[in-house]
Amino acid sequence: MARLTWTTVHLSFNISPPNNMANIFGAWLQGVDKTLRPLILVGAAAVFWSIWLCHNDIVFDKKKMHSCMQVLLLCTNWLRLWAFLQKKLRPAK
Repeated sequence: MARLTWTTVHLSFNISPPNNMANIFGAWLQGVDKTLRPLILVGAAAVFWSIWLCHNDIVFDKKKMHSCMQVLLLCTNWLRLWAFLQKKLRPAK
């Protein structure tokens, strides 16, 4: 499920998946515009978190995953929530 999710992210955004955790905080985003790196890292965090939550559902709650789209939908929900919370934290101009 995780590999298929990262492949979908790769095909959608032309961002190669990280090889390991050290790669994420090291050379993974070399060559990417510095203004985009924080956004990509937030997106990667949402992917990791969504995969982790789906993994827990499968292992502990015996739920079935029928498609990586379930993980991606969860990922987009987290990103929307985090974006909403960021707007709330910024002072009004």
